Parts: sequence; C-alpha cells; structure tokens
Amino acid sequence: MTTATQRGGKVLKDVGDTLRSGLRSGDFPARIGGDEFAVLLPDTDFDAARKFSPRLVETLEKQDEEE
Repeated sequence: MTTATQRGGKVLKDVGDTLRSGLRSGDFPARIGGDEFAVLLPDTDFDAARKFSPRLVETLEKQDEEE
C-alpha cells in the first residue's frame, strides 16, 4: 500500500527529474518549499526565459497526464 506521503515524495522526485532533464547544464532547478520550484537560468535574457516557461509547463502537464 502506498501512503500519501510516499506518493507525494514520488511526485516531487518526478518533477525534479523532469526539470533537470529539460535544462541546460548551467541551469539550476531548486525546490523552494512544499511543492514550489524555481529555475535559475544564467545567461538567459528575458525573452528566452519567457519562451522557456510555457515549454516547461507543457512538459510537466504531460508528465502528470502519463501518471
């Protein structure tokens, strides 16, 4: 039997894995609390970051649908 805590831990791990797999080597994903994440994108201008954000959301939504 899987508890809610175990399930939540798996979800957080999966989100972290998804973040890392979609980032460049110099980018830095971080869990900042609870279920909140931030991604530092060094050497990225505002326009590039704006284009990155929707792609990241789409990737995470696809991950959610697959589970």
